[in-house]
Amino acid sequence: MATSHENIESLLEPHLPVIEEGLGDLGFRFRMYAPDHRMRIAGACGIVSETLRQFLETQDYQASVRIRDFMTLQHVITRVEGAGEPTIVDGSYSQFFSRFGMTTNYDRETDRTHFPSERLLIFPMSQKEVVADWAAEVVDTFWRRTSGQNDGSEMWPAKFEYKLSRETLRGLFADLWDASKYEPWQPSESFVSEAANIVARLGQAPVRQEAVYPVQKQPIGRVGSSEHRPHDL
Repeated sequence: MATSHENIESLLEPHLPVIEEGLGDLGFRFRMYAPDHRMRIAGACGIVSETLRQFLETQDYQASVRIRDFMTLQHVITRVEGAGEPTIVDGSYSQFFSRFGMTTNYDRETDRTHFPSERLLIFPMSQKEVVADWAAEVVDTFWRRTSGQNDGSEMWPAKFEYKLSRETLRGLFADLWDASKYEPWQPSESFVSEAANIVARLGQAPVRQEAVYPVQKQPIGRVGSSEHRPHDL
């Protein structure tokens, strides 16, 4: 099938709520989060990426899961091939914002909304610099908005593991989404089985229209919540 990131977006978008509900069936570590946060929690990138891969293949897309080491963590994405250039689907990009002080807990405890509402990113490989610029702006805006503030929250001051320039942030995110640095990943049998159970739900549940994805540079102002650390693959 000829592919484009726009086609993949329109295909996945209405199914995300069902995937999130399916993650809740995998145990308490998912159920303890609101459904629209489950794709973003620690260790979710493996199962999320494998679920997306399996579903895309049921729709005649050629997809694979890829892994790399990054910032002391491991990260897994879904790569979709087609007649044009490959498309990257990152269902758990938001884990890396926590490395810069942005977490779901911070938003919840301060009753603020610094975290992006986008649940996943979908973009052509050649657009990694554009998406990296968007991510750098998210982090930089968070720092500027919260610098020197004390909200009386247990989560404050935010744990800044790194406090870097906008340009350095852009470079880090561009490196994160450099597809040439990812290698094919073979999920465990349990991951494959769990993902298959979630995909099976997609043919049974009614489609609900939700979710949005930034696929080109846009003003950063819409934000939601989340955290993601996929070290526990």
